[in-house]
Amino acid sequence: MKLALARGLHYQNPLVYNFFAALKLGRDYHLRYRIAAGQIRPGESILDVCAGFGEFKKFLPGSCDYRAVEASPSFHKILAAKNIPFYSQNLHQGLRDIPKFKVITMVISLCQFRNTSLHQLLEDFKKIAEKIVIVEDVLPDGKRTPPIVERFRDHLCATDYYLPMQLFTAKDFQSLMDQHGYECYAYNDRYWVGRYERKGS
Repeated sequence: MKLALARGLHYQNPLVYNFFAALKLGRDYHLRYRIAAGQIRPGESILDVCAGFGEFKKFLPGSCDYRAVEASPSFHKILAAKNIPFYSQNLHQGLRDIPKFKVITMVISLCQFRNTSLHQLLEDFKKIAEKIVIVEDVLPDGKRTPPIVERFRDHLCATDYYLPMQLFTAKDFQSLMDQHGYECYAYNDRYWVGRYERKGS
């Protein structure tokens, strides 16, 4: 397959999406979901933002009401086939016309909006949910993804709802969470968690 033909395949083909996720994450492939699911109680209503094809639902406690927000038309078809209700939105314009939920989750996706709607999303989430759980793949301070890797990633992800971006460093992510009143902690050397819970909820 020529490289030109691969443009944008990451968010159009679940096999490609899973392959590169597994290549990158290895044994930790499902850990990101387990981290987020550990914050969820049985019976809570969940809005999973940038949900992909709804894989996170498998890790939730029983009786949760799960709904997705996703921009990819290809993933919409998969969500529909799984009978997962979803909202189709390009979040570079913020989160619009969404009802209230108990919990919003966002798993390794926040960095995609750092050049557009990042700050708006973090505040929009508070208006919609009582609890917010963000899991992010974070680089050590002072480290950056090699430019050739960034170019390859941006080529595979190129769609009208993806913009080139950089991963957060630990310092970046902690500063961002502090700025918006979210708790923040390192789960391990790779994953950091941002968490917000409305007082009295």
